[in-house]
Amino acid sequence: MNFIRKINGTTKTVRVRLLLAQDRGATLEEITAETGWQPHSFRAYLNGVRQSGHAVSKIERTDGSKAWRIASQAEAKA
Repeated sequence: MNFIRKINGTTKTVRVRLLLAQDRGATLEEITAETGWQPHSFRAYLNGVRQSGHAVSKIERTDGSKAWRIASQAEAKA
């Protein structure tokens, strides 16, 4: 996740959006570690993303952890 910190001048919301856009999504722990947000702040952010018309899915990784992911436009149309 440290690769996102290398992008200078990005806001926390941009960094979260990049994490959520990954194929593997991002866990609550990964998001809070990256941003310093409290869990309720991340949940509020997700609600805003959903309200803006983006499809957000909760996925289970092979290790059993839960992650959230923003679906691509192609996936959302399918």
